[in-house]
Amino acid sequence: MRKRFIRRTVEETRRKRFGGYIRRLVRKGLGTAARGTVHGISSSIGGFAVAAVVWWFKNQ
Repeated sequence: MRKRFIRRTVEETRRKRFGGYIRRLVRKGLGTAARGTVHGISSSIGGFAVAAVVWWFKNQ
């Protein structure tokens, strides 16, 4: 009985640690993806602005 309880506790601890590790990985991945998206959006806006300015100067 006691052995089973100990084994269950060990398994729960292992599962919790594993789950925390996965959660941390997911959070890190999400953060990186969000940063990449923001960077991509800002750079595309910059490129669009440059193109618009060039187009505007050409059509003056």
